[in-house]
Amino acid sequence: MTMPKPTPMNQAGGQMLVVAAFALGALGTWWLDGRIRRFRAPAPPDDNSIKQSVVAQLPLLVAYPQAVDVSVRGGVVRLGGQVLAAERDRLLAALVHLPGVHKVHNALSTQPGGP
Repeated sequence: MTMPKPTPMNQAGGQMLVVAAFALGALGTWWLDGRIRRFRAPAPPDDNSIKQSVVAQLPLLVAYPQAVDVSVRGGVVRLGGQVLAAERDRLLAALVHLPGVHKVHNALSTQPGGP
């Protein structure tokens, strides 16, 4: 049995099938990737974002936020400076619960006073 000779029309049809299959595969991959991305966990906040969050909370938690020094490395927040004695524990407790904060290092000194 002999195979029929390919004609230009048969060759073009085969090439079109290959191109169509490639395009459908690419479209399916794009669609599936969009669905998978919905279920991925968001990236943890970086140290700069954590520091911004901490600094934004200070005026809500202490009377003199400018007296508190904040640094962050690897999700570990270090607090230095001075706060009123009555504010320290509330400040530390609040910061531990911020997203991305793994630990709070207390290097604060306290001054008497508070509400």
